[in-house]
Amino acid sequence: MSEGAVTDIPRGPSGCSRTARKPRIPRIPSAALRVRKWRCYMSEARLAERPKIVVPRGLEGVEIHSGTGEAGHQKQLFREEYLFLVLTGSAATLEGGNTQETVPEGKLITIEPETVGTCTATRPHHYLTVLLHPNLVKRLDDGPSSSQPDRVSMKRSWSMQSTLADALFLLCEQLEPGADSALQCVEAFIDLLIRHGHAWVTSDEDRGSPVLRKVRDQVRIGFARGLPLDELSLRTGMCKYALVRAFKREFGLPPHAYQTHLRVNRARALIRQGVPIAHAALQAGFSDQSHLNRHFKRRLGFTPGQYARQVASRRTRLR
Repeated sequence: MSEGAVTDIPRGPSGCSRTARKPRIPRIPSAALRVRKWRCYMSEARLAERPKIVVPRGLEGVEIHSGTGEAGHQKQLFREEYLFLVLTGSAATLEGGNTQETVPEGKLITIEPETVGTCTATRPHHYLTVLLHPNLVKRLDDGPSSSQPDRVSMKRSWSMQSTLADALFLLCEQLEPGADSALQCVEAFIDLLIRHGHAWVTSDEDRGSPVLRKVRDQVRIGFARGLPLDELSLRTGMCKYALVRAFKREFGLPPHAYQTHLRVNRARALIRQGVPIAHAALQAGFSDQSHLNRHFKRRLGFTPGQYARQVASRRTRLR
């Protein structure tokens, strides 16, 4: 079947066929046209030298970030959502755990939720990032039943096929103005990922050491109030230094850093809902707003104030 064909209408969890047809995957423009459109798309980001953020109206669980960066600019990849990233003007070095790989310019980078790692550009560049919440992805991909796996595996961190990067750009064109077909466009993008090798798999949440999983779950539940290392050590019966080493080996970072990532993501969600930054900082577990500012900027590349202003003023599209 060609990329542009409309697939058969799938059936949802109830067995009823959907009433709406999935949108056609648009014809992929030529490389020269893509570059021209990309430059137009990024023009404001180049002038303002700050990231642009879009939260499409009426579509929960989606964010679009775009902007520019210098050589050596490093992006933290840990998010609660699936992260899709394309760089133009530069290759990228992906690092996570004990692995490192180079991604050519213009290829789609795909990162699963709570993946620890960094993406470092080798030259000045433009970037486009789309975040999709796992609940949205699960709901749209034919709404898997309880008997089906509960997570889409990205399998690999990037794809050689330019089709996926082009599809991400086209998806953003549909999402920015808040089109009525926005939800269907996200669904079509997920379908395209599935056709290119990504698939539903059983969650890996239950893999690894039961003791370390218990520690991770405790941090997830209590990150807002803070869990001292001594308390985690007492609960598990492990020496705190051995616990830190084992946790980092299992999940890619020590418990305190994992807790900070969770706090930043919670603060971002609260700010997106309209909670004042100072209140979001305290609710997420930070001591004050300046404490949040430092970690927010370091991990996301922009300040809470920049995020709050753009989410409020650019909820439908980039201006």
